[in-house]
Amino acid sequence: MQIQDYRSKEEIEEAVLAQMEKLAGYYVPEWKFDRLHPDAGSVIALLIAGQIRDNIIRFRQVPEKYHTELVNMTGLSILPAKPAQAMVLLELAQDTIPGAYVPKGTKLLAQTDSQEKIIFETLQETYITGSRLQAAFMISGKSGRMIALQGRLNYLTETGRTETGKEKTLQPFFLFDFRKEGLERNALLLYHTSLFDGRGQDICIRIEAGQALLKGLAEKQYLLKYYSKEGMRMVEHWTIQGETICCRLEQECGKVKEDNTEYSLLVLEAAEPPESSVTAAGITLTARGDRQPPDFVYNGRRELPSARFAPFGDTLTLYAECFIGHAFCFAKPGAVVSLTMEVLYEEHEERLTNRQEEAALKIIRRKPVLVYDQTADAYAEEITLEYYNGRGWKNLPVKQDAEHLFAKAKGGQYTIEFICPADWKPAGVGGYEERCIRMQLIRADNCYQRPCLHHYPVICGMELFYNYESYENRPVRPDRLAALSRTSYRNLTAPLRQGKVLPLFIPGNDAKNALLLGFHKRFAEGPVSLYLEVEEHTGFPGRKLGFSYSTAQGFRTLKVTDETEQLTKSGMIRFYPPQDMAVQTLEGVACYWLKLTDLEEGQTYQPYIKEILLNAITVRNEETLEEEHFYIEEPEPNMKFALQAQHILDTDVWVSEENELTQEQMEQLCDTQPDSVRVEYDDAGEISSFLVLWEEVPNFDVSCASDRHYVLDRLANSIGFGDGIHVRIPRNTQNVAFIAAVRSSRGQLGNVKPGEIRESMSHLLFIKSISNPRAAAGGSDRESVQNALKRGAGVLSSRNRLVSELDYVREAETFSDAIHQAKCIVQQECQEGKIHNRICLVLLRKELLSDAGVFEKLKAELTAHLRKRCELTVQENELQIMEPLFAAISVEVWLEALQEEDWFGFSQNFCRQLEEYFNPVTGCGQKGWKIGTLPGRTQILMKINSLKQHAIVKRTVITVTCQNQTGFHETSLEQFVATDFHICRSGTHKVHRIEAE
Repeated sequence: MQIQDYRSKEEIEEAVLAQMEKLAGYYVPEWKFDRLHPDAGSVIALLIAGQIRDNIIRFRQVPEKYHTELVNMTGLSILPAKPAQAMVLLELAQDTIPGAYVPKGTKLLAQTDSQEKIIFETLQETYITGSRLQAAFMISGKSGRMIALQGRLNYLTETGRTETGKEKTLQPFFLFDFRKEGLERNALLLYHTSLFDGRGQDICIRIEAGQALLKGLAEKQYLLKYYSKEGMRMVEHWTIQGETICCRLEQECGKVKEDNTEYSLLVLEAAEPPESSVTAAGITLTARGDRQPPDFVYNGRRELPSARFAPFGDTLTLYAECFIGHAFCFAKPGAVVSLTMEVLYEEHEERLTNRQEEAALKIIRRKPVLVYDQTADAYAEEITLEYYNGRGWKNLPVKQDAEHLFAKAKGGQYTIEFICPADWKPAGVGGYEERCIRMQLIRADNCYQRPCLHHYPVICGMELFYNYESYENRPVRPDRLAALSRTSYRNLTAPLRQGKVLPLFIPGNDAKNALLLGFHKRFAEGPVSLYLEVEEHTGFPGRKLGFSYSTAQGFRTLKVTDETEQLTKSGMIRFYPPQDMAVQTLEGVACYWLKLTDLEEGQTYQPYIKEILLNAITVRNEETLEEEHFYIEEPEPNMKFALQAQHILDTDVWVSEENELTQEQMEQLCDTQPDSVRVEYDDAGEISSFLVLWEEVPNFDVSCASDRHYVLDRLANSIGFGDGIHVRIPRNTQNVAFIAAVRSSRGQLGNVKPGEIRESMSHLLFIKSISNPRAAAGGSDRESVQNALKRGAGVLSSRNRLVSELDYVREAETFSDAIHQAKCIVQQECQEGKIHNRICLVLLRKELLSDAGVFEKLKAELTAHLRKRCELTVQENELQIMEPLFAAISVEVWLEALQEEDWFGFSQNFCRQLEEYFNPVTGCGQKGWKIGTLPGRTQILMKINSLKQHAIVKRTVITVTCQNQTGFHETSLEQFVATDFHICRSGTHKVHRIEAE
């Protein structure tokens, strides 16, 4: 009968009875086999079926028993439980307390949902400080780029003003990655009170001996901007002619205020931080405005058209005036302003009757008009040109003889030039508040005679423009010159006026890249613990860091204990704060600073820091019980003693040997092994008690007569000793024979949830709160018999020596229940002309999201375990244990719904099932994905088709995101090249709905 596939008793018995019923029809067809109403023959058959069933079950147990006995011959013992580990944060009760000590071995209590109380013990002594992380930023030593990470930091705006940035909270970041835009500025600021004002004007910037800057501008390494009323704008049109940058400003400039003076601003900003110095011998400016008509023309009574107007009217009278205004041309101190115009002359004859003359004299009360028979001629023989300086009208310093411009009444093209005064102020004229020229007639002979022919001027096509070209060999320099260098403002106005070389752009100083952490309060005492959680990458070399702290004289070196192995894993950075630690103000923030300096700038590995926590402490699910004292009446071979403990992790056994050793031997042990002896003295100074620490072994097979060995039975919770001949046994019958200090662990129960470790079993003064932000992990129960048998098979196969790749895999998978899968990869490396094998053991844990320190604990224990079995064939640096490289697969799919349904619920369920499918531990049919294997596009599409329900897949995009030593990289699934170290995990999935046509 083929019944090997049946497992339970019922299945086996059913298979036997079915076979009997079948065969009975062949051999005794006249007899009817009936199970429900059995006759005598059927009863016998049922009894025989039961016997066959029991025999089969016993027969099946024979190989298992033989297997168990065979494994027992190897001397294996059940492995102890592995304690869970967690990271706990402690907070002071009030800010007035500088800090509090938490000694090593402090017991903390976790209470689970099932009201189970789990005890944890601290692994280090830690000083809980009242300080907190207030500010953090990175700064590049090469370029000076500053990346703000936390707090409010000061930064320079594009106009050179110092402002305070927005409040930032610490987010995960790549250490010393300066590819993002920083708060620093590298720019050249050119200020002038008026030269840049106006619309549509041409500006020229001559940079003497500044070829590097001009070349960089041509290659778009520098950006040319100006400050408009709407903010900073790019200069869209510019050219380079020799040493001169010619540009045109399309919009009106705004004003920035520096030292109580308003300036217009032109900016040359570096697109990237400069790598070398950029200098110039000098900077001069020129500007030329387009020809423009006046903004207004006003004659004191009404506004005149600027295209053609008579400044004094058609009748010349003394002190007639005309105002010509323009907002920009007359606001250019030091510029040469030109007025071009065509002057025409027209005539107007003025005659008065006697009656009109008498009426006019009565009204205006002026000089009598002489009436002649012969007609007189009147000309505008002398005029004045004036400007308003805020107190009155002042003569305009024109270059030509403008006073007699209209004296000869000769028409043609005329130009009036003058240097724009610096004290020209706006005047209120005809509803305008602008700078203007007052043209006044002060001499016009015969203008009051009658009859009189007035030859009055008419101005056509007046245009104004200005030019900042050098006038009388005076170069026009910026009124103010400054440079923004990273986070500092440098005033270069004095060197510019003195003709010195101008350092326009300077690279970063010789300092290294640095991460600065600012704390609001000084650390009173130590040790202080700073926890850095990083994305672990054991396959890359670490980043060597230097540590320093702020003092009144600068930064000084700080000695620390770095448990992160150069930021390749999460861990603590512990230090004792020096007494001279002092506050410093960096980027506008006054803090006590710690600086992490990059000592290897050429290293490409950029650690990904997820979190920085202060007052963190590592705890483990261990409970050290009170010591038990054991006495014996007579020493006997193979003595066993029951321990008053459960869930035993390990124990320290101190055996009394004062009656067995001489004084000289005890003194020698005290000198050579001080940590392995406990000595007590009486009043006379003689040794009254001498206890020696013995060693636990799995069995006594290889023990010698002088060895201090014992075995621990964790199933029976007992301790056993040897026969006293081949190995030592306790022999003191007059006093305590030995003392046992037991440490226990709750195994898998210690994997408590976040926030469940929140109490202390001892009174911790001034501690306000205790919490574990992440779940405890790494805890596993005492080894099961099935796993011990599996491990025993591996021992029989490898003979307790690791040779093949399969040996390493078997040893790792049976070492801890926390390991879901292992893969051994052997790589060959050439060093100094010799080929070496590097053994990489890749471990996939069941708890992927647990504290990263759990893996480090597991790694250390497994490394020590493997080293004992391969120490003769593998060097210490040739064995490497690491986690797989996770490749996050993200799916974005567009579906056309064929019927109405709950789309939100459907999309949530769709994404959840994709997350389960890509889970490296439970995905792919609940068995998990193999290390070194990623699903193909066809597999993923088949999974999508099984989830789409009443929809049609229109488009699918599958991307892979993976981190290497330079950061995160995203690519398509087809282009991604997986290695033997990669394994998939779920990324971010999106489902889009497309309406049916």
